Amino acid sequence: MASAAERSAPPHRAASWRAWLGGHLGHLLIGALVVAMRLRFLWTPITSDEGGYLSVARYWSRGATLYREAWVDRPQGLLLLYRALHVVGLGTTVGVRLLAIAAALLGTAACAHIAGTLAGRRAVLPAALLTGVLLSVPQYEGFIANAELLSGAIGATGLAMVLAAVWRAPARRAAWLAGAGAVSGFALLVKQSAFDTVAAAGVVLILQAVTRRPGAVRRLAAYAGGVAVMLGLAALHGALTGWSRWWFAVAGYRLGHRSVLETADWAKFRETFGIVRPIVGPAVVLGIVAAVAARRTLAARGLAVLGAWLAAAVVAFLAGGLFHRHYWVLLMFPLGAALGVAVSALRRPPWAPLAVAGLMVLVPLLETVSAVRLPRDRVGPELSGDGRFAADAAVADWVRQHRTDSSQAVYAMCASAGLYGDIDSNAPYPYLWFLNIQDIPGAIQQLADLLAGPSAPTFVAVYQSPDACDRSGRVGAALAANYHRVDTVLGVAMLRHT
Repeated sequence: MASAAERSAPPHRAASWRAWLGGHLGHLLIGALVVAMRLRFLWTPITSDEGGYLSVARYWSRGATLYREAWVDRPQGLLLLYRALHVVGLGTTVGVRLLAIAAALLGTAACAHIAGTLAGRRAVLPAALLTGVLLSVPQYEGFIANAELLSGAIGATGLAMVLAAVWRAPARRAAWLAGAGAVSGFALLVKQSAFDTVAAAGVVLILQAVTRRPGAVRRLAAYAGGVAVMLGLAALHGALTGWSRWWFAVAGYRLGHRSVLETADWAKFRETFGIVRPIVGPAVVLGIVAAVAARRTLAARGLAVLGAWLAAAVVAFLAGGLFHRHYWVLLMFPLGAALGVAVSALRRPPWAPLAVAGLMVLVPLLETVSAVRLPRDRVGPELSGDGRFAADAAVADWVRQHRTDSSQAVYAMCASAGLYGDIDSNAPYPYLWFLNIQDIPGAIQQLADLLAGPSAPTFVAVYQSPDACDRSGRVGAALAANYHRVDTVLGVAMLRHT
């Protein structure tokens, strides 16, 4: 029986609402599934990357010079996102994970749109389901707001805008492509590896120009201009704050110290591939079988775009050289879209694409259920290979209880960037990650000078022995001369300045 509100509403309004709900029900259910896969992790301790990014963004918002007092080997876009969280009062673990949920939903919608543009409406829901689930698997840190997830979601949005302009609405003005270029450019400012979507968009627009499609050159120029404007703004900010420091942070450090050409960690690659393979492998195998079975109905343009995107994403994945678990998230954007397109080619029965996609996400969903059931103190070791999660939270509680002034600084030795995300306090030392201390010239001497000087932090939380980051003994000598142990928290020695 109709409610009073329904009886009083105009008939066409109620009908249009039901039509909208019916047309979007699949998208809403997939979105709800993505949120459900991540909901438990809203209250999981902050990770090293998340905590470090949040700490740098906070310090920057308080007047520190980026890439000097507050240092990270990422462009400004990533820090702007974290700074925005801090400004609106969401600079917490929950706030950071809400950002991850928003990015996953955006990336899911963008990849579904891309698949729909390339292969028709039948590809939309399968691509959304596959992308949303593959982006959210906890075993390779899909639940955290890492740079791969954030840049990938923004980059996929830029690529979706380009494809829409080229194949859905070619009459759109160049301003639309300039906007798409700005979105793609911002993705590059979140993480440098987001060039995969820029490369795929460039292939599409260049081919349009080479084949002399009307307006193609203007659209290519508009897109390139949008990308260039974003990169130019970042470079201008870098020049104003210190060109050499900015260039070293966003390019020089990786090229000179941490890349596949310098210090590739192939042992870590084998380890993380062993985690990802049994989760994603069955979906890939089914996708290949579906593509072969329906190879005559797959559009050549779709294969070309997805092939270029996936190839560029593999290059971006390999370029980093460190192969952490969350690096694999970068590949899930083109993979989800490609698998959605592959199963959409199955014509009989009509529900076959979505049914096969559901079968393909069965293993990732079962793995997610097993991860959700983990006790809080096992999340770090099991899902990130990092045992510091619980220690970070416990040390943060200890600091809040024992310091008498919020200006009393805390240093995590040699590194535990997650601690800085748990305490609303500026890091006293610019290099928050272990490899930074090892690689950056002068970093060890700067640390020894800090611990022995007038600006020494009040507390030092010893996560690793000083010898782990400085075999010369300078840091250890400064620590022994100026600090004494006052407590131990979950195996972390707490030292206080004498």
